Amino acid sequence: MKYIPQHEFVDPPDGRRKTFIYLESFPSFYELKMGSEHFVNCPVNLCEFTDTPNDFDKSDAVIFYTHHKSGSPPVKQPNQIWIYFAVESPIHSGNAELGKWTNLFNWTMTYRYDSDMRFGYGKVVPKLKFENDSIVDKMTRSKKKKLVAWFVSNCYTQSKRNEFVIELQKKIKVDIYGKCGSLTCGKDSNDNCLKMLDNDYKFYLSFENSLCKDYISEKALHMLKRNIVPVVRGGANYSAILPKKSVIQTSDFNSVSELADYLVYLDNNPKEYEKYFEWKKYYDVIEPEPFPVCDLCQRIRNSCSCNFEKQYENVDNWWRKDICWEPNDIK
Repeated sequence: MKYIPQHEFVDPPDGRRKTFIYLESFPSFYELKMGSEHFVNCPVNLCEFTDTPNDFDKSDAVIFYTHHKSGSPPVKQPNQIWIYFAVESPIHSGNAELGKWTNLFNWTMTYRYDSDMRFGYGKVVPKLKFENDSIVDKMTRSKKKKLVAWFVSNCYTQSKRNEFVIELQKKIKVDIYGKCGSLTCGKDSNDNCLKMLDNDYKFYLSFENSLCKDYISEKALHMLKRNIVPVVRGGANYSAILPKKSVIQTSDFNSVSELADYLVYLDNNPKEYEKYFEWKKYYDVIEPEPFPVCDLCQRIRNSCSCNFEKQYENVDNWWRKDICWEPNDIK
């Protein structure tokens, strides 16, 4: 059967050459369409995505997802930019074989702040206009009777979050939903589960599965959009990237018991609890974070020879070496 490509590379009529970005082993959940559709409204828009194998050599940049198959690297064309792309923490980001592809990758594109292009699960941005707290949300919070909830299906993780919660349960009640607990929130939809959190619980455990530099996932970012206070545990510097009093960091306490006492204190002091929602007047949460198609196109088109000269001798070392650590707070 003859392969028919989904699209053909066609340069614009004004003679300006298009930039082609090849997506190698890319995850489908970003819903990126091949061609130029995503770039139409960008300030710099002469770019196209492709994943057609015959287009590899002619592409200006290649983005390798970290779950790319093992084996020898393909032949890199002169002045082609290779980009290492990762969304999960190093513990769960798959193939370490790319580290053996020495001096081939020019850029990194991950959630880490020292990436050449940072792209994460979401971000907090200032509001364009001050907004008062919703009276409905405030009334709902005043009627909440339950303390802590946790939705979890992966019980055994590098961060040992389950062990942390076991210690926490010695002091306060934690309702665990999913495969690692005994509770369910109904079979209708995920939306109903989230509404239950908004209506019934004061705190949610946004515990990451890995303790790694800068790693903050949707577990925390999505809950910031809800009518609940996230209790966060992970490797990110939450104080630097999130508004003050938007989350409760487990690392701020000397012990699990001390954290439990603080949650009880907030439960018994509504005015103090309400302070964890003041930030919503000034900030919005963008989650999930849109794929940065415009920035990507502009950077590749504006790239100079210095972008080709920069090379990671071992990109896997950059990604993994001394980046994650074992927990020492379960006490």
